Amino acid sequence: MVGQKRILRQRPTAVDLFCGAGGMSLGFEQAGFDILLGIDADGHHVATHARNFPQAPTLCRSIADLDAESVYASLGGKLELDLVFGGPPCQGFSHMGLRDLADPRNDLVQHFARLVAELQPRAFVMENVPGMLSGKARPILDRTIRFLTEAGYRITLPVRVLDAANFGVPQKRKRLFLLGLRGGGIWTIPYPTGACPGQPPRPTVWEAIGDLPDIENRDELFAKDETNYDKTPSKAYAKVARGLASDPSDNSHPREWSGEICTGCWRVRHSEQAQAIYAATPPGHTVPGHKLPRLDPNGIAPTLRAGSDSTHGSHTAPRPIHPRQPRCITAREAARLHGFPDWFGFYPLKWHAYRQIGNAVCPPVARAIGREIIRVLDYTPKKPQEFISLPNAFVLPAHRPRTLKRIPHMIHYPPVVKYLFELVFDVKRSEFDRGRFTFADVKEAIRATGVDLSWTRADTFIPEIARSRNVKRILAPCLSKGYSIRPSHDGSFIGEFVRVGESGAVDQKDIVGVRSRDVADAVFVAPSGVLLDPLMASTLPHLLSMETVARSLWQMRKVHVVLGPASNDNGNGLRVEYSLSDDGISIKGGLLLVSNARRIPTRARIGRIAQTADVDEVVVLATLTAHHVLAARFEDCRISPREACRGVYEIGTLPQTSMGEEQRS
Repeated sequence: MVGQKRILRQRPTAVDLFCGAGGMSLGFEQAGFDILLGIDADGHHVATHARNFPQAPTLCRSIADLDAESVYASLGGKLELDLVFGGPPCQGFSHMGLRDLADPRNDLVQHFARLVAELQPRAFVMENVPGMLSGKARPILDRTIRFLTEAGYRITLPVRVLDAANFGVPQKRKRLFLLGLRGGGIWTIPYPTGACPGQPPRPTVWEAIGDLPDIENRDELFAKDETNYDKTPSKAYAKVARGLASDPSDNSHPREWSGEICTGCWRVRHSEQAQAIYAATPPGHTVPGHKLPRLDPNGIAPTLRAGSDSTHGSHTAPRPIHPRQPRCITAREAARLHGFPDWFGFYPLKWHAYRQIGNAVCPPVARAIGREIIRVLDYTPKKPQEFISLPNAFVLPAHRPRTLKRIPHMIHYPPVVKYLFELVFDVKRSEFDRGRFTFADVKEAIRATGVDLSWTRADTFIPEIARSRNVKRILAPCLSKGYSIRPSHDGSFIGEFVRVGESGAVDQKDIVGVRSRDVADAVFVAPSGVLLDPLMASTLPHLLSMETVARSLWQMRKVHVVLGPASNDNGNGLRVEYSLSDDGISIKGGLLLVSNARRIPTRARIGRIAQTADVDEVVVLATLTAHHVLAARFEDCRISPREACRGVYEIGTLPQTSMGEEQRS
């Protein structure tokens, strides 16, 4: 082992450089560390960490502005630290984000390494997303490893990704962890392989949240976030979360809290339309038009996401739908699925609470890593007996960095787009003087309109418009004239105005999206004489034989669809050739793709399939819910797939017809 047996201190010490709400802090405290300091630049995170860890100060600063001396000043003097840890913001590396290597948040990885080198703790842990292991982000990780190796740390290689599902957490959540030990000799910190001994076994979703209060009939929860528990847990995981059973692997300071009051129970107002769609979505599937997963009560949750902060759009992350009620889960239910005990509070605003949970490291994962570090450092921590009293209030720090409320797409972008369009388009002649524009043109438009787009760059201006939820409203000045925008990489030009529908135009999403309005306006159809079940892929082609559907798709009064044999689409559903006839005369043919909501083909894939099959027309049928099917027809598919028409159909009562074994989508 490294070092000598510690006699004066039974518990090792640690500092959290990106504390957030405190997921890693809690996990390392549960392993046996005393958290001496938390640091974060977000005032709401600081308020939450300070409420849950009142025994230590929490500093509202960016680590980019800190050095070792300022950290020691916050600690009350210079001392040897056993551990420094943190999870620098991951959005610039995440496969779920834009993977923008110019994102200024990426620099915080280097500042983390710099502070570790200055503070020289005995060990460090850095958490981030698996995306750091691949692509253009990999050099940042390699550079960090070289820097910390030169600073005297022995890095555990290869760097590994750990899945919270293997550590007793009812959630699929993979995260990269970089572990280092100062000096070390032949020793390195081993990666844990599973949950700590004595920890409750991993529950299902329902076993984790089933004992939490039923909020459906509690209208007071639209105005406050706490209510009384009304059920008794039966599983060990929930009992430990409620404080009704002990966990021998938990060495954290016990907290004083009211075990009768459940916090984090804010209700969300859902429209009747949304509730109907949620109710129709089978557990384990994705809600059409919302990209929300509906939780499977007998499975585990997908990765809970955080959304973006106020400087990057204030976008709300997709919140999973409750497995048995037509609503999104509460913050407390999300916390249970993340591994937090119920005494742990989150900032009492829904958006902040969900964001804090989605950003946090699952405490059981940090606990398992901390246990390995404590073993290598040769400590034998004991669980403290003194209770820590938790404050009732979440106090925002008086001096905190001020940020934009949100990226104001609808305030700033439309005037700039309008100016650019008028700059290159001759309204009198209805033609372009020149269709392309440079970033210098964009800067001229910004100056002329007086808007504040200080954050935009030549490589981000058009992508920012493309990813906005208001893209068509932003482009309204040019869309009204029949034009859109697409990126241009010709010399100094960054974009060009093109006809609506042309390939690459930013108002045309590659993903064939389904809106909640599509489902709400679904056309009811009742099959006659044929089995038509949205959950049976092999029955869906028969939808085209229904007169209502065929007329809608092909805009023809008389049309008859002749289906060919079905074949498997490489595990993505079915492919079926079809032909159209009018009064027995063949008109044209195409290809039918049958899938479910998770596998709706992108336009790019439709184009590739059309080229291989040598067809110009493709129809997509996709199961959205147990009762709803999307039907979309695409033209010019070998050149650039263009959606000609679409409809969502609600399938009525099925006739009692036996069809034998059917392939399920």
